[in-house]
This record gives sequence, C-alpha cells and structure tokens, in this order.
Amino acid sequence: MADKHTKTNFEAWVAKATQRLEAKRIPKHQRLYIPSLDDVITVRSLTSSEIADIVDNDNDDSIRQDKRLVYTSVVEPDLHALAKQLQEAGQIVDPLDVTDIFDQHECAEIVLQIMEISGITGDSISVVDAAKN
Repeated sequence: MADKHTKTNFEAWVAKATQRLEAKRIPKHQRLYIPSLDDVITVRSLTSSEIADIVDNDNDDSIRQDKRLVYTSVVEPDLHALAKQLQEAGQIVDPLDVTDIFDQHECAEIVLQIMEISGITGDSISVVDAAKN
C-alpha cells in the first residue's frame, strides 16, 4: 500500500514539475508607474541565462549591471529603439545610458521588480520538522 502512495505522490510531482517548467518558458510582464516620468513602463521577466550574461559582462560594476538589467527587461517603451534615436541625436554614447531617463532610486526599484518577476527574489523557503517514524 505504501508503494501505491509513493507512486501517486511521484506522479503528482511529475505533473507539478512539468507545469512549473512550462510556466517558466513564458515571460511574465509587469507594468510599473515611474513618478519622475509620470508614465508607465512594462518590464518582462528575464531568463537565468540572460541574468548570467548580464552578471558576467559587468561583474565589477553593479551600476552597469542594473542599467543592463533595465535595458534588457523594459519592453515598453522600447529602450533599444529609444537608445538608437538618442545616439543618432548625440544625446548618449553608450546605449545603456538610455536608462538615465530614470532617477537612480527608480532604476534600483525597477531592478528589484525585475528580480521578483524573474524568480530571483521572493518568498523564503522554510524548514519543516522531520516526520517521526
């Protein structure tokens, strides 16, 4: 009887794992109000590989990491297109400098929201007492 219960429990874990993996393939989006712009932006979640690339590219510069996270994650407005236009107009040299449209504290808060929807931060796990035999 314990064997049947173990098999049922394992099947439930397989179903749960499949559902979680499928859900992680679909980017999450979140709209954020930016007070200094008096407007709303939309950010998307980042994959583990995108976050690793950002950390690897700017591993000694946390401000640049934040800029790259925001630059990569903001989908509305299109910061890539905006950076290109600002570069052509001579307003910025580095495309990541487009993120300077946000106040520093806003950029930090945007990063926190990106990390949250990307699953990097969130609810803490907790220890459960071992069941008595």
